[in-house]
Amino acid sequence: MSIRFFNKELYKLNILIAVFIFLAALFFGIVVHPAYLVLTLLAFVVLTFYQGVEFNPSTKQYRNYKSFLFKRLGEWKDLGEDNELVVLVKHGVKSTTGTMMTASLKTKGGFSELYLMNSNHTRRFFVDSSENHDQIDKRALALSKQLGLPVRPFSPKWK
Repeated sequence: MSIRFFNKELYKLNILIAVFIFLAALFFGIVVHPAYLVLTLLAFVVLTFYQGVEFNPSTKQYRNYKSFLFKRLGEWKDLGEDNELVVLVKHGVKSTTGTMMTASLKTKGGFSELYLMNSNHTRRFFVDSSENHDQIDKRALALSKQLGLPVRPFSPKWK
C-alpha cells in the first residue's frame, strides 16, 4: 500500500475552476446548443487533475506524480540508504505555482514543510507542507515508521 500526499491548495483551485466550467456548461446547455457536453467533459477532466508525492514502503521507492483521469503518472526513484526526513519551520510567504494557466497562491505567516533529504541535507525532495506544525510533525513520524527513515533536524554538512 502506498502513502500519498497531494497539493491541497492547487486541488482546491481546480475545484473552483471546474465549478465555473460546469456552470458555463449549464448556461450553454440551456441557452445555446449542445456545446455544454464538451464543457461538462472539460470540467470533469479539471476535477480529476492533481499532483502530489507518493511513497511505496514495500519497495522503498518514492515519486512525484500527476494524476489525470484517476491515473497517476511519475517516475519511481529508490529511497537509498543515506536519506532522512527533515521538518523545516518557515516564516514569510509560501507561494504555490498554479496549474492550467492560473495565478499563484500565496500564504503569509508561519508554516512547516516536510522534506526527504540526503544525509548532507544538500538535496531536497518536497513531501508536504502545512500551517499547522503539529500536523507536519505527526506526518513525519508516521512516514518515518512506515519507511524506516530517521527524522532529523536540518543541519547541512558542506564538503
